[in-house]
Amino acid sequence: MEILKQNIFYTPVWLIKGSAEIIEIIDELKAGCYNFQEKHESEYRSNIGGYQSKVSDYKEFHPEGIRYIDHILDSLHKEKYVKDEWMISKIAWWFNINKKGNLNMPHIHHDSEVQLVLYLTDGKLTFQDLNLGFCNPKLNIDSKIEVETKKGDVVVFPSNVQHGVMPHEGEEDRISISFDISLNNHI
Repeated sequence: MEILKQNIFYTPVWLIKGSAEIIEIIDELKAGCYNFQEKHESEYRSNIGGYQSKVSDYKEFHPEGIRYIDHILDSLHKEKYVKDEWMISKIAWWFNINKKGNLNMPHIHHDSEVQLVLYLTDGKLTFQDLNLGFCNPKLNIDSKIEVETKKGDVVVFPSNVQHGVMPHEGEEDRISISFDISLNNHI
């Protein structure tokens, strides 16, 4: 008897390993996050404990960081991740600082098409397949996938994929910068 398993849905997730270009400015980005945190109250969207900054316009991000993120987005566009008739219309960003025990609840982003997360420390991002979440619990199907990241890594995925982070177990803060990327038809 031959049994063939076929996954019928495909969700792309790109993991871009940190390069020397971004590693050089990580400490500066981390210092900026802590400096901002000292002066501003946390926003509360998906975080349980921890800190989330306000959402900022892309042009307010670190100039070297903008060049790095733009290079990643250009590479994905050349790879045909985004159809030619769609162009980036807006990018917004914020950062998350999680201490031990803090987490970000599973969520999606309604106002963008692409999510990009830059890790300033090592971390893990958990994805949940909502279709599999409603599967019969008697079946041996795991509806969660965890992506492990290192300092400087970037994860890119569709914004409508449910994602979050489990409670932080480390002694040092887990810090990431998230980017919502919106697309408009230019034709």
